[in-house]
Amino acid sequence: MSTSKGTSYEVLVQRIFQEMLNQDVVKNITVRRNVHLGGKTTTHQIDVYWEYELAGIVHRVVVQAKDWGRVVDQGELLKFKSVLDDIPGQPRGIFVTRSGYQRGAKHYAKNHGIELYELDRPSKVAKPDISLSAYGILHFRILGLSADGRFLLRYTKYEPSYSSLAWKIDRRWYDALTTEHRGGADNTITVLGIPVHLNKVYLTTTSGEMIETVSHALSRPMQSLIQAEKPSGPFVLDFSEPTFLNLPGSAAPIKVVGVSGHIDVTRTTVDREGNSSVVGFVLVDALRNKRQHFRDDHKQLPAKKGRVRE
Repeated sequence: MSTSKGTSYEVLVQRIFQEMLNQDVVKNITVRRNVHLGGKTTTHQIDVYWEYELAGIVHRVVVQAKDWGRVVDQGELLKFKSVLDDIPGQPRGIFVTRSGYQRGAKHYAKNHGIELYELDRPSKVAKPDISLSAYGILHFRILGLSADGRFLLRYTKYEPSYSSLAWKIDRRWYDALTTEHRGGADNTITVLGIPVHLNKVYLTTTSGEMIETVSHALSRPMQSLIQAEKPSGPFVLDFSEPTFLNLPGSAAPIKVVGVSGHIDVTRTTVDREGNSSVVGFVLVDALRNKRQHFRDDHKQLPAKKGRVRE
């Protein structure tokens, strides 16, 4: 398992449990990832840690998130229990994985008060019939409940189309270049069109660190247009910090101070009852055989009972 893969799973676990707390009648104090807590004998790295208040009492929870390709055995629960025992205040322990647990691990966890969960994509989820491009935005809204208790959902898809897209080059930076570095271009050039995929063009800092993709930057004026309930309009986006445009195949980054253009947004709205196609993740209580369903944006759907393993 790579570090990046494990980190992504820890972020997912943090967001899912954050959403669960937001739905509960508790006062959430803090939810943090990759925390180091001092124990009685040593310092422990904690994947996800949160504190919440219930009836005036502060509760502390330590979550171990493991994105493994094998089932968790009893030995891993023994090590987790030793960490919990070493941390002052006796925090509650929760173990989360996508691969399941051995019978001995479940028995040990039940006897020692450790909660076990499985968090993964559902094994049989219908593909959504609402396609979305790399630049589009999909909004969900709950309209109410159907007669059989399912959510009545409204999907609103926004797809942008950009035209007259131009980037304004930093004049001082440009004037300081030699004719050779300008590629022989005249120094009156002030804008630069980009005929490539926007999600493959990056904006970076002076030191070359990535700030964001062009598609992410353009999503801000697009969001403003959506909030104003306008189908189209011109936009100007200025950069307050030094920003460099990195074109694929370009010899060097280009310092830019802003971008302008025109956006047309196509809006599509679909209403339907909630079903398996909106389930992005399933969180299974491995000890109580209960499930909770979450959308791809980590918002919680009604919990449903079912088998632990499909």
